Amino acid sequence: MSVLAATMARESPRAHPLGVLAALGVGATWATNALGGHTIPLAIVVALAGIGWGWTRRHTVASLTGIAGAAALVVLAGAALL
Repeated sequence: MSVLAATMARESPRAHPLGVLAALGVGATWATNALGGHTIPLAIVVALAGIGWGWTRRHTVASLTGIAGAAALVVLAGAALL
């Protein structure tokens, strides 16, 4: 993830809608892997870090990292309610 984040650190155009859709899928996969691997606390910490990093770069493609983190948190919260 850090390599991906580093490549997106440069100023770049906003994310394409398909990129947003892909980021949602990545976040959901990330969360289900955390649920299956019993690494939920670590996944929450990393998702929050991704949200923070994506927010600071919200005007670039790097915002996809925040979208993926938010999707992961939504899935984890939904699983906690079940």
